[in-house]
Amino acid sequence: MIDAKKELQYRLAIRMLEHLSEKGLLSAKELAYAKGLAREKYAPQTVRE
Repeated sequence: MIDAKKELQYRLAIRMLEHLSEKGLLSAKELAYAKGLAREKYAPQTVRE
């Protein structure tokens, strides 16, 4: 069963991180690390990376 709240929080976090990366505020390494932390925190059902 998918937890909709966690799924939305995860997607929002990833979008924000990618936006920061596009603006040059996060390096590729920092982005990858932050995405991993978001995966751990929200553990969305749809993430299969």
